[in-house]
Amino acid sequence: MICNYSPTSGSAIIITWSNGTGGASETIATTIVGLSKTVQPDYSAIFTLDPNDDRVLVIANTLRSYSDDYECEVDNLDNPPIDTDVVTLNVIYIEDPVLSFTTPVNEGDPVTLSCDVVSKPNAQFTFKKDGSIVQQGGLSTYTFTADRNDQGSYTCEASNSAGTKSTAGQVLEVYYIEDPVLSFTTPVNEGDPVTLSCDVVSKPNAQFTFKKDGLIVQQGGLSTYTFTADRNDQGSYTCETSNSAGTKGTAGQVLEVYYIEDPVLSFTTPVNEGDQVTLSCDVVYKPDGMFTFKKDGSMLQQGGLSTYTWSPVNREDQGSYTCETSNSAGTKETAGQVLDVYFAPEITALEDMEVSRGETVVISFGVEARPAANYDWSSQGATDTDSDPETFTFVASNTIGDVYTVTLNASNEVAASQSTVQVTVVDSCGSLSIVRENGDQVDGNMNAEVGDDVSLRCQCGDSDEGFEYEWTLDGDKRSESTLTFTAEKSGHEVVCIGTAGAPEPSSVSINVLVTDKVVCTEDKHSTGLVVGMTFVGVFIGCMLSLLTFFVIKKLWPAKVSLSKSDNQSGEYTTYIGEMNQGISHTYEELQKKDKNQVYENVKA
Repeated sequence: MICNYSPTSGSAIIITWSNGTGGASETIATTIVGLSKTVQPDYSAIFTLDPNDDRVLVIANTLRSYSDDYECEVDNLDNPPIDTDVVTLNVIYIEDPVLSFTTPVNEGDPVTLSCDVVSKPNAQFTFKKDGSIVQQGGLSTYTFTADRNDQGSYTCEASNSAGTKSTAGQVLEVYYIEDPVLSFTTPVNEGDPVTLSCDVVSKPNAQFTFKKDGLIVQQGGLSTYTFTADRNDQGSYTCETSNSAGTKGTAGQVLEVYYIEDPVLSFTTPVNEGDQVTLSCDVVYKPDGMFTFKKDGSMLQQGGLSTYTWSPVNREDQGSYTCETSNSAGTKETAGQVLDVYFAPEITALEDMEVSRGETVVISFGVEARPAANYDWSSQGATDTDSDPETFTFVASNTIGDVYTVTLNASNEVAASQSTVQVTVVDSCGSLSIVRENGDQVDGNMNAEVGDDVSLRCQCGDSDEGFEYEWTLDGDKRSESTLTFTAEKSGHEVVCIGTAGAPEPSSVSINVLVTDKVVCTEDKHSTGLVVGMTFVGVFIGCMLSLLTFFVIKKLWPAKVSLSKSDNQSGEYTTYIGEMNQGISHTYEELQKKDKNQVYENVKA
């Protein structure tokens, strides 16, 4: 500090420094110009006198407490008066500022940053966020409404003529929560997995509360809610999110659950032909779907109608019916159910019949009915002899011209029908005959050798069926259908007697002529003679045959006279009969007739 005074001449000038003016001031130091400089002991640690300038009082380490008015008094002993000068010392300073604010804050809250500093003179304040100035001036506070973008590191810088001081960075955290967004797939099918997702922008992380129709179904830190869809899960869902910034919720969103149960097919059965039929298909489902009615696997109707009606129903409509229902949840089908269609008996008429005498007659009408018909038979002149309700059996009389009337009354629970057939006894099969095993007819006699096996059949017309007969062999009755016996030398009389269905007269007979069998024996003493005679016989036979052939060829080319052999057939007998009547046959004609046995007999 410099004491300003006007220099004067004199031998003794005294400069006295004191800390204040008047009153309670204390002397700090005294300078006798040119002679001495003295600092009072109480102030020696603070003040010194400039050795080079008598006017200067020096404070080595200035403190803010040293601020004061300092007076210097100049005394000129040789030349009064006294001169004084007051020096005012202002010590300026600035301490480290202190920045304070509340953190964290919620978005939308007011925020005040306060920067406190001890300083002289008053400081200027600079607030910064992440190094960028947000406010500058004499205000020691910075106030704003919190936004998530205000989050960052804040500092306060205080400055005056004593210098500039700054705080360390302090982080302001801004909490916030936005409206959440709830999302899920709808509609879904029953049994499908469902995930509700709740998306939210928030700080800090939010807690999630899922509700269905206002009731909590899940709560916690999970932002998804997953389950398997059931029809009872259908409803209005919300998501509520919350953190220290607040609570936000979504509007309700409806989850639709589609489903389909097994359908139930119902109809009246049985029904009568001509009635009306309605098939009803009941199903619990969502959404509405399609109905497909089928008969025996073939589609009858498809569309939105759950019933299928038709009239009149007929017998062809009987079968297995199903109903198939489908919607976006799937397809379900009923098991087949049989519709029974009843109708009255329908009898296929029979033409009137002709039967043989004694024939067993079986009457059987074709009857179509549903349910099965009951058979009620009646007849004029005949009695049913069998136990089968669907047939009427009786034995015709042996009197040609007898007439039987047989009537069937067929009935079921729908109605009854009736039909009649007339049966007349006639002689229908033709004449009786006896034939060999090979089918050749025997007329009158037949030849056999002793010991031969003989087989004969009785035939009416061209058949051995349709009539009944019995045999007599040499007067003894035989019951077999084919008469078989061994020929004996005495011969045999064979009679076939028609017993039922045969014409009148109803018997035919033949005689079996039996001859001895020729047996050749060997004499070992005359073997040479036998061989020689055989050779001669063969030679003579050949010559005679050749001669006979030429004689016949030349003398009688158009006619042949032959006697009946033991093995002649019916055709051969016919041939001989025609010859006796003057009807001529050539050898070539017999060949063309393809009658091998006759041909061979003629050749013989």
